[in-house]
Amino acid sequence: MNMKPEYVNESRWTRRVAPYVLVAGSVGVGVSLVWIAPILWQLVLGLVSGALVLFFHLTKWRTGRERFQAAAMAAGFLPVFILMRWNVGFPHVIQYLCVLMIVYSGAVVLLWRKILSWIQP
Repeated sequence: MNMKPEYVNESRWTRRVAPYVLVAGSVGVGVSLVWIAPILWQLVLGLVSGALVLFFHLTKWRTGRERFQAAAMAAGFLPVFILMRWNVGFPHVIQYLCVLMIVYSGAVVLLWRKILSWIQP
């Protein structure tokens, strides 16, 4: 099964930008560790959310259904609102977002050959 043609360009741009996002997320986590100690469950939440965002984006690219884009946005941003509701502090929210960026962009970089096999017939 090949990728839907309208998502080929989107996936290529995601792949081109992923290494830079990976570096930015790594720098963000590194800098934030200087100021605050991470909360373990918050880091696990970032890992799970990043994996879910990747899963939903891959499914969207594969099937062409836009509802998976909405699910990816919910998987990434709903935990931000939960963290803000629990008053963990803005630096912890930034740490969560950086971990999410690292997981998502790192997986895109590592799985690019598989994604490329979907693009090419």
